[in-house]
Amino acid sequence: MASNVLEEIKEKITKKLPDEVQLANIEFEGPEVVIYTKNPDIVADNGDLIRNLAKELRKRIIIRSDKSVLLPYEETIQKVEEIVPEDAEISNITFDEVTNEVVIEATKPGLVIGKYGVTSREIVRKTGWAPKILRTPPIRSEMIDRIRNTLMHNSKE
Repeated sequence: MASNVLEEIKEKITKKLPDEVQLANIEFEGPEVVIYTKNPDIVADNGDLIRNLAKELRKRIIIRSDKSVLLPYEETIQKVEEIVPEDAEISNITFDEVTNEVVIEATKPGLVIGKYGVTSREIVRKTGWAPKILRTPPIRSEMIDRIRNTLMHNSKE
């Protein structure tokens, strides 16, 4: 039953997406449909495409880069620091390999996102990693560090 539903969803997605989008995989992750693509920049530039697809399928859709297109950690950190303005005051950059996200902690997260999401889309375009932006706590706390570490380690589940 579930495989039939997944096959139907895969078929609809491949019909709706433009030909230049290279699909690597489509799978369920709980109630969400995760689409792995080899060129996330095309999808990042066209938000309406995914919005319309989600509306038609009546499912939440998450776009992730295929592992083959992700930049190595050091290069990604360097690119993020180049793209994000210094005023954002980045305090920490970590990686979640399960969800292919680069977690960026900054004092001013609005600057990391950029006006209309321009900066965060640029991060996806240049690195392949999807940015997850968090505010740096005003007072460093072991409790917050532990919670964030636990969330990171448990993302594999």
